[in-house]
Amino acid sequence: MEIDLTEIKTSKEYFQKVCNEIGKKYESKGFKYLSSRPKIIYKDTEIKLEITFWSSRTNELGNYINLEILPNFHSIELRKNKKGYLFGHTSIFTKKYLKDKSKIRVNQIYGETLERTDEYSRESVIYDNNNCNVNDFNEYKLNKIIEFIDSKIIIWIEKIKTEEGIFELTENIPDSVTYNLRESINFIEYCKINFPKIDILERLKN
Repeated sequence: MEIDLTEIKTSKEYFQKVCNEIGKKYESKGFKYLSSRPKIIYKDTEIKLEITFWSSRTNELGNYINLEILPNFHSIELRKNKKGYLFGHTSIFTKKYLKDKSKIRVNQIYGETLERTDEYSRESVIYDNNNCNVNDFNEYKLNKIIEFIDSKIIIWIEKIKTEEGIFELTENIPDSVTYNLRESINFIEYCKINFPKIDILERLKN
C-alpha cells in the first residue's frame, strides 16, 4: 500500500490521505473517524478518548510530511457538568530516566531509539516521540503507527479504570508531568471518586 504521488499536488492532500488510511483501520475497530479535522474518537460509559492528527507548515511534498499524534482522555461522568478533560500525551509518553539530568532517550514510532545530551535539560527522561515522517507512506509505516497508537495510547482506556493503572500512570514520572496531573482538577476529582483508597495528591507531591 503506497500513496501515488502523481495524484497528489500538495503536502496537505498527502497528509489527508495518510490520515484517511489510519482512520479506516480504526473505523473497523469501532472508532469514529472525522476527516475534516482528522481525529479518531472512542467512547464508552466511562471514558472518551480523542486522538487528533496534526502536521507541520514546514512539510515538503516528496521529502518530509510530519504526523503528530495527540491523545486526550476525558471522563464521561465529569463531562456532565464540565469538559471532563483528564490528561493528554505528555502524561503517558514521558518517564524519568537517569540521574544525569542531561541524558534524554527518545523512542521513535518506527522503532529507532535515540540517545542525546541536553545540557539545558532539567530532568533526564525517556520520551515516546509522537511525531513521525509519513513521506513514502507504505504498509510498514501504517502498521508501526497503528502499533504505536494501540500500545502507547489505547491501552490506557482500560488501565485508567483500575487502581493499578492509576499507580502506573503516576509512577516514575518527571516533575513536569507531576505538575500537569496535579493541576488537572478533573483528574484529581476522577481519582477521588473512583479510587478513594488512593491518596492521589500525596502521590503527586514533588
